[in-house]
Parts: sequence; structure tokens; C-alpha cells
Amino acid sequence: MEDRKIPGQTKLADSTPATEGTQKQGRIDPRDFVANVSHELRTPVSIIKGFSDSLIEDYDDLPEARKKDFLGKIQRNARRLNALVEDLLTLAKLEESSPLSQATKARFPCPFSYCY
Repeated sequence: MEDRKIPGQTKLADSTPATEGTQKQGRIDPRDFVANVSHELRTPVSIIKGFSDSLIEDYDDLPEARKKDFLGKIQRNARRLNALVEDLLTLAKLEESSPLSQATKARFPCPFSYCY
């Protein structure tokens, strides 16, 4: 995966500092990870929603420069959101191929049809 840098972007792995009890054997507590990912996804979604709502509601009253500024912010945050999703997919692939993941699947198969 190429290293993409989007202004204001943080890498998921770099966003949450390890605290005592958070990491065990180099692994992050899943609750911390989910909380961090939720925050990282919510931010660009909120920005996209806010600026698109403003464009729709005030389109006729906004100067062209302001409209372009809003569209630029929407575009940057859509790219940021896309990069975050791509990072999550990459993490899922890495986790899927890890020896620990394979051993866990063998010992504890998923009882639901949507697991595989």
C-alpha cells in the first residue's frame, strides 16, 4: 500500500497512545481500537455532512469562492475517509493472514453464516 498523506490525516496506529493495560504482546485492546476508529471516521463524515448541508441550504446566497471552498473541504474529507477505509481493509487483510488469526479460527469457528 502506498503511503498517502492527506492534510490533517493521522494514521490509525499512531492516533491512540499505548497506555498501561492497553497493549498485550504488541496487540491493542479491541475496545480502544474501535473507539479510535469510530472517532476517526466520524470526523470527516461530520465535516462532509455539515458543508454539504450548508451548500444545499444557502446555495443561492453563497459567493462562488465560498462554494468552491466548501466543495474543496468536502473533497478533502471524502479522500480522508476513503484513505481510512482503505487502511481498515488493509488491517483486516493482515489480521486475516496472521498465524494467530488462523489458529483462533481453527479453535473457535464462527457460528454465524455471515462470518465467511
